[in-house]
Amino acid sequence: MARFFFILNKNIDNQRLSYLKKNIFRSSNKTLLQNENKSNKIFNYLLFNNKRNDSNFFENDEYLCIMDGAPHIKTTLFSANDFIDALIKKNLRNFLNKLNGGFVGLVYNKKDKTIFTFRDRFGLKPIYIFHKNNLIIISSQTDYIRIYLNNKIELNNKYILRYAYCNYKAIYGREETIYRDIKIQKMSSLYLFKNNKILKSTYWNLNQDVKINNFSIAENSNNLNHIFENMIHNYMSINKGKKLAVALSGGMDSGLISGLLNKYYAPPNAVSLTYHEDSEFNEEKLILESVKKNINNWTEFKLKPETLLKDLDSNFYKFLDGPLATISIYGYHYLFKSASDAGYELLFTGSGGDYIQSGNYTNYWYYLADLFFNKDKIFKKELDLWIKYHSTSEFPKTKKIFLNEINDKVNFKKYGKLLKQNLVFDKSIINRDLFNNFSFLKSSVVKNYGTYLRSFMMQEYVYDAVAPGVEAEDTMEWLNNISLQSPFFDKEIAEFGWSLPSDLKIKNGINKYLYRKVFKDILPSKIVNRTAKSGFNAPFDQWSRKELKEFILDIFSSNSFKQRFFYDYKNFMKLVDSHMRNENNYMMLIWQALNLELWLRDKNI
Repeated sequence: MARFFFILNKNIDNQRLSYLKKNIFRSSNKTLLQNENKSNKIFNYLLFNNKRNDSNFFENDEYLCIMDGAPHIKTTLFSANDFIDALIKKNLRNFLNKLNGGFVGLVYNKKDKTIFTFRDRFGLKPIYIFHKNNLIIISSQTDYIRIYLNNKIELNNKYILRYAYCNYKAIYGREETIYRDIKIQKMSSLYLFKNNKILKSTYWNLNQDVKINNFSIAENSNNLNHIFENMIHNYMSINKGKKLAVALSGGMDSGLISGLLNKYYAPPNAVSLTYHEDSEFNEEKLILESVKKNINNWTEFKLKPETLLKDLDSNFYKFLDGPLATISIYGYHYLFKSASDAGYELLFTGSGGDYIQSGNYTNYWYYLADLFFNKDKIFKKELDLWIKYHSTSEFPKTKKIFLNEINDKVNFKKYGKLLKQNLVFDKSIINRDLFNNFSFLKSSVVKNYGTYLRSFMMQEYVYDAVAPGVEAEDTMEWLNNISLQSPFFDKEIAEFGWSLPSDLKIKNGINKYLYRKVFKDILPSKIVNRTAKSGFNAPFDQWSRKELKEFILDIFSSNSFKQRFFYDYKNFMKLVDSHMRNENNYMMLIWQALNLELWLRDKNI
C-alpha cells in the first residue's frame, strides 16, 4: 500500500508540504517516507509506503513514475519502470488494457512537462486531481489536497445534498467529489495533462457490439472452469510468500475463492465479520458451511455496537476523505483492522462475482424486463418463479408490482435504455430554500448497452455497486496496513460474463445459474441451493434504536446539526422519531445524516 502526492506549479509552498508530510506520518504507525523531491522548484512529490517497496517508484533525468497497487498480467507483476517503458514505446494504452488488478499512477515527462495519469479498468483504486490556476495536484487522497491548500477549498454542495437526501447509489461513480474543485479520475481511463489542458481517453470498455455467445452449456462450463483455474493460479503466484486469508461471507463468491484455493492448493485461512444479533444480515451459519468444507483456520470478528459508538465518537473521520456510504463499509474497516492485527498482509475478496452472474437481487428486474419486452415465451414462467422465491411480507412480488416498478427503471421505447432513478429517501426532508431545482438529486445512468440486463451490469460496475466503497476502502487498507485483491474483476472474467447468455445467469427463478452448476462440488450444498440473498450488512437498524440511540439523538439535536440547514428539520425529525418507535426503517437515512455531521466536525467545517 502507498500514499502519494504530486504537485506541478511554479510556486510550491514547501512549508505546506512539510505540514502534509507530518499529517501522513500520523495516519499509519507503519508509514515509511520512501521518496520525495528536494531539488526541483517546478514539481514536487511525496511517496509513502507501509513497508519498503522499490517497484512503485522510478525516476531518472527524463521521467518520473509513481504508482500504487498490484498491476499484473497472468503471473507477472509490473513496476513503475514498466509504465515508463510502455510510454516511451508509445504503447501505454495497450499496456493498460492488458493489466489486471487494482492500480493507479502517474508518469511525468520532465522535458515537455506533460503528465499521464491512469486508473485500473474498474476503478478499484482512486486517484484525485486538482487543476486550477496553473496548479496541478495529483493525489491518492482528497484530504492531502485539502491540507496542502490550508483548507481553502470549497465543498461541493450538490454532492453533499445527494449524500444527505438519497440512497447511496445516487452519489458515487461520477467524476465529482465532496470538494468542488477536486475530481476523481474515471475508471479505465488515461489522462494527458498538456499545455494546462486535460485530454481524457478510455482504454477499455465492455462493447455492446460484442455478441452473446452461442456455446453449449458444456462449452461455457469448460470455459468458466478454465478461466477460474488460471485466475486462482495467477493470484497465488503474484502473492507468493504473503500471509493471506479469504474475507469469507455466507455467499457464493468468497466461498468459491475458498473452494478454488482448496481444490488447487490447500485449504486457506479465512476471516469473517459477524454479529451477536440474530438478524437477516448475520450470515454466520452459512459461513460455517464454507468453513467446514474448504477452510483451514477460520477467525471470526464480532462487531459490537459499542465498538462502532466508540469509533464514531473519537474523530473516526480524521484521515478519511468523506462520510461512509453505508454501515457495511464501516464493517470492512473493522474486518481489515482485525485481520491486520491477527497478522494478515492480504485479503482475497469475492467482490465482483455478482456482476458477471447477475448475483444481486436487482438483476431480476432487468432480466424480466428483457423477457417482457421481447415477448419471450418463458416470461410468465420466470415471473411466477420470481414471485415464488423472492416475495416476502415486507416486499411482496406480483405481476402488477413488476410492471409498475419496471416502468420507472427502464425505457420501453428504447430497448436496453435505463432510466434515471429518484432515490430520495423522503421528499419531505428536502430544504427547498437551498436550490430552486433539485433535479441534480437523480441518479446517473450508463449509456444503452443493447439489453436491459447488460446495461444494468455496467450500471453496477460504474455507479451502483463498485464505486460506493472503493474510495473509503482504499484509505482503510492504508490505515490498517493490509491489502485487498478481488480476482473476479479480472478482464477475462468480466468479458466472459459479458458474452454469457442471460439464461445461464438467471434460470428458473434462480441467479448465478452457471456458477451453481459448474462449482457445486466445491461449494457447500446449502449455499448452492439457497435462493435468497441477505447481503453483507450490520444490524444498524437495531443498534440505532438501542445502544446508539442516545448518541444519535444528541447529534441530531445539536446546534451544529440544526444550523447546517441541510434538512427540513421538523420533517427530518418526524422520520427519525418514526424509526425510533420501530414504525418504519430509516436506518440508511439516519446513517448518512449522522456520518455527514461527524465528518464535517472532524474536518472542522
